[in-house]
Amino acid sequence: MLRQRSLASLSFLFAVAALTPASADAQICTLTASAATYVIPATSHYDATPSSNFTGVGTGDYLFEDGWWFRVSGDTQESFFPAPATTTCAGSTGTITWTDVSTRGLFSATNTLTLTSAAAGTGELILTMSITNLSAVNPLVISLFHGADFDVNGTAAGDTAILLNANNYLGITDATAGAAQYRAFNAPAEAFLVRPFGATTDVFGRLGDTVLDDFDNSGLPAANIDFTGAFQWNLTIPASGTASVSVSLNGNAAPATPVELIGFSVD
Repeated sequence: MLRQRSLASLSFLFAVAALTPASADAQICTLTASAATYVIPATSHYDATPSSNFTGVGTGDYLFEDGWWFRVSGDTQESFFPAPATTTCAGSTGTITWTDVSTRGLFSATNTLTLTSAAAGTGELILTMSITNLSAVNPLVISLFHGADFDVNGTAAGDTAILLNANNYLGITDATAGAAQYRAFNAPAEAFLVRPFGATTDVFGRLGDTVLDDFDNSGLPAANIDFTGAFQWNLTIPASGTASVSVSLNGNAAPATPVELIGFSVD
C-alpha cells in the first residue's frame, strides 16, 4: 500500500532540507546478517519522516520508518536527530555519531547498530543510543524517543498490536502471517505511545508537531491497525557523563536480549 504524508508535512521537510548539510546524502547505512537486511536510506532518514527498510525477516519489508528524537529541558517541542557526523556500517554492525547534536553545544551522541539472524525469514536489530553531556559543569536533562512504523508481512494494514510487558515490550502480528516485536530496554522506557498511521496523528506526526509531547501508555490493544509506535525515556546525565538506552526491532525471531535485562548505568 502506498502511503504518503500531508502537504504540510512535506513543506516542513523542505524547510528542514534547506538547513541540512550536504553530507547527509553520504550517510547511507546497510547491515546484513544471513538473509536479513536493515537499510537507512541517506536522503530520507534524518528528518521528520525517517524512512528505513527491514527485509529478509519475513515476507516483504517489515519497516516503513524508524528513528530517534530528543527534547532537552526547556525545549517546547521534540526534535529529530539530524544528519550525523560519521556513519560506519559493514557486515552486521554499524556506528553512527554526532559530535554536537543540532550544534547546540549540549550533547554528543553515538548510535550503535547490531543485526542478527539465526534462521531464514527471521532477524533482530538492536540499536543503542548513547548520549554524552558536553558540559563539564551542568547536568543534562533530556528526553529520548524512538519510533517505528512496522508493516508486518510487508503490508501496511491489518495488524494486531498488544502490550507484552508494561510500558516497554510490544507485539505486532499480521492477520495473514508473520509477527514483530518492539522492545525498549537497558534502561526500560518510561512510557510508550501507539497510533495508527496518519500524516499528522501517528507517533511521528506527534513528535514532529510544534507542541511538547509526553507519552501516556495509550493505544493498546489495537486491532486491524497500520501500526506506528514509540518509546520515551527521561534521563538526567551528570556533567561530562554518558547514558545509553536500547531498542530491539524483531521480525519472527527469538529475542537475543532477555526482557529482564533492564539495567541502566551512567558513566
